[in-house]
Amino acid sequence: MKPIHAKTSAAAILLTAVLLSLPGCTQVGDRLTGVRLESHRPNECVKACNQEFVADLTAETKKLTQALEACRQSTDAERKACHQAALAVFHAAVTALGQERKGCVNDCHQQGSGQGG
Repeated sequence: MKPIHAKTSAAAILLTAVLLSLPGCTQVGDRLTGVRLESHRPNECVKACNQEFVADLTAETKKLTQALEACRQSTDAERKACHQAALAVFHAAVTALGQERKGCVNDCHQQGSGQGG
C-alpha cells in the first residue's frame, strides 16, 4: 500500500473546496419567477457562506494532516487502521460542512414575493 501524503491530500481537499464554492445556480429575472431579490445581498451572503466553508475546510484539513502525521508513530501493523480512522473522521467532517454550507446558501435566498394565496 502506498503511503498517503498529507500535501497531496490537502491539495485535493482545497480543490474540492474551490469547486464547491462556485455558485450552483443562476439568478433569473423577477418576471420569470415572481421572486424579488435585492441585487447584491444574495451574492454577498453566498460569498460569506463559501468563505466560512473554505475556512472550516482548511481547519479540518489541518486536523487531518496532524492525525496522519501522528499515524507515522504507529507500528506498521497499526498504521493502516490509523490512516483509515483519520480519513473517516475527516470525511464525516467534510460531509457535515457541506450540509452546513448548503443550509447557509439556502438561507441566503428569500423564496417568494409574499403574495401567496
